[in-house]
Amino acid sequence: MPTPATLILRADGSPLIGTGHVMRCLALAQAWQDRGGHAVLAFAELSPALESRLGSEHVALRRITQTPNNTTAWADGADWVILDGYHFSADLQTSLIQAGHRVLAIDDNGQSTPPAAHLLLNPNLHARRALHDGHAPHTELLLGPRFAPLRREFIHLHPKSAEAAALPVRKLLISLGGADPPNRTLDVLRRAAPQLPDGVQLRVIAGGSNPHLPSLRECLRHHAQAELVVDAPRMAEHYLWADAAVLPASTSCLEAFRCGLPCILIASMDNQREVAAHARALDLAEVVEASHELPEDRFDTVLGTLLHDTEWRVAQSARTARLVDGQGCRRILQAMHLHGARLDPVGLDDACLLWEWANDPEVRRHSFHPEPIPWENHLGWLRSRLAEPDSKFFIARTSSGEAIGQIRLQAQSPGQALIHLSAAPTWRGRGAGARMLQLAESAGFRRLHARVKQDNTASLRMFEAAGFERMDENDGACQFQKNLPLP
Repeated sequence: MPTPATLILRADGSPLIGTGHVMRCLALAQAWQDRGGHAVLAFAELSPALESRLGSEHVALRRITQTPNNTTAWADGADWVILDGYHFSADLQTSLIQAGHRVLAIDDNGQSTPPAAHLLLNPNLHARRALHDGHAPHTELLLGPRFAPLRREFIHLHPKSAEAAALPVRKLLISLGGADPPNRTLDVLRRAAPQLPDGVQLRVIAGGSNPHLPSLRECLRHHAQAELVVDAPRMAEHYLWADAAVLPASTSCLEAFRCGLPCILIASMDNQREVAAHARALDLAEVVEASHELPEDRFDTVLGTLLHDTEWRVAQSARTARLVDGQGCRRILQAMHLHGARLDPVGLDDACLLWEWANDPEVRRHSFHPEPIPWENHLGWLRSRLAEPDSKFFIARTSSGEAIGQIRLQAQSPGQALIHLSAAPTWRGRGAGARMLQLAESAGFRRLHARVKQDNTASLRMFEAAGFERMDENDGACQFQKNLPLP
């Protein structure tokens, strides 16, 4: 997939702000680099540890010396700009757009109101459309953990098996953020360490920007089977090492969920309460509210569950591993590349391209009439389709004009159409079909139908994910229907 050359990510990281925004941007920078692009982090504050980490990942750094909210000079040269921080307003999004940039804003709690960015990403458990009401008409929402931006190390790993989750807890991980301003790590460490069964290994992870490292080292000095790891470059290795963990109720918990790691989530900051509440409601983790101090009785109770309730650990591990699949960055970059895609009416000069697509072996295999189509037959068929007064036939193209597929809306009764679509071979499996379905909803029909072969599992999933209702099955085909709201 072609990728614009330069992605500029705007985020800050310090002992007060924490490391989460920058590390999330690193995941997107890695994905961009893996597609041949150049990634730059623009920052006003960045700890030396984060600066070193980004340098080792070949992410260029651009320091901002003055940061009025509507200044956009730092974004010069960007094909896309990503904003990740609670202090970036909707006005900044608008200024960047007016300067000619395409903008993706990461918004965990609806703080940029009303959002103006082209894409708005909220990968959290509590993400929902109502949280981002009033967004601009061009804004596309990317909501929920399926869009969790995880670094390369999380993409291809194998989550814990049920057998592994059922084993006694012999390795406990405590990792409460790279900076941890309230030093909740020390509170948890002091409370948990005396309650651990004999032989349990304890590993504490902290960032280099954590101002409390001396107190953590002093506490751990008294525990023979404990270690402190500072600036762990590959967190996935530590999640997979552990049998259980105590973690922050932040987006970093999605990393642990990807690994199927049973955990307690500590909500120490106001912006972590929603994550904690939804994790508890979905029974994904045990949760402790600790905005002011660690509630010892509650912590003792959930620690006992984590250490001794085998059935709970097995169920929790399976639920979380199903929730986060590691493909969030891929989906985000697909949305970025497909943003601005359009439907161009088909003409006779498109006949050759459509014929090549129609005779693609994968298309023929999933067709109800799989025989190859001769050119003369195709040309006559196309002339007939273009003569149908109420039907609509389009080629979908990216904003740069690259053809990604075709979609035909065959008129049936008034206001209803039967969908026929296929993605270009180079775009298969990359979100082109889903994007065409979205665009087709603006073609003027009130009800859309589709007919899909039962063995075409990818198309079946695509229509279901797009909100089509499966109606019935006959003659080896599944019938779908979607009613569209009145404008």
